[in-house]
Amino acid sequence: MSTQDDYLAALNSLVPGDLPPTDTDRIAAIDMAMTEHSRHRPRVLTETFDGGGERIYQLSESLASWDDGWSEVLGVEYPAGDVPGENALDPEDWGVHRLGADGSRWLVFVHETPGTDEEIRVSYTVRHSCSISASTVHEGDEPWVLALAASHYCRILAAAYSSGQGSTIAADSVDHASKRRDYEAMADAYRKQYADALGVRDGPAPAAAIMDQDVPGPGRGLFPWLTHPGRYR
Repeated sequence: MSTQDDYLAALNSLVPGDLPPTDTDRIAAIDMAMTEHSRHRPRVLTETFDGGGERIYQLSESLASWDDGWSEVLGVEYPAGDVPGENALDPEDWGVHRLGADGSRWLVFVHETPGTDEEIRVSYTVRHSCSISASTVHEGDEPWVLALAASHYCRILAAAYSSGQGSTIAADSVDHASKRRDYEAMADAYRKQYADALGVRDGPAPAAAIMDQDVPGPGRGLFPWLTHPGRYR
């Protein structure tokens, strides 16, 4: 798996230019790409924890990587067997609810009460991350996530040229509008690479509706519709 330094080096290669002068914005672009990719292909973890003779369990305390603001439960197995999935519960047998003053999320069993000598297995989603030691992105997706990071970084550069941020930008003689357009075009191109490779559709999904509306024609039926006269309605 690639590290943060690998991503930074690749960004320096993919996106020409020496602005911003530090890695701060490059790291921000990588983090934005990780978050966005997590919405399309989240990381899935499976953990097992002990029952407690209760029907409700606080997920942030039961699961090591659970994020109340992000994670979603994909499946629950009880009792956890030797073969994962063999005792998977139907979705109507469990639910996730916000309880208490802090609004934390709890796993609620509808019918069962797991005992202290039984285990519960939960599959759930978490965000991807990229640290100095490793990235959690699947190896096959990494080139496209890097393209997404490059897209975000180009947007940062375009915004910098648009506002004239930084002493280097303000002092040079570069056509700022032209540089901004160049980086915006690069951002669009890199985002398209990511979207095409992963089958991601930007924007709202297409929708359609069909309605049969029977209304009287003009003149109270004296002039019926050409293909739908009143006697057939």
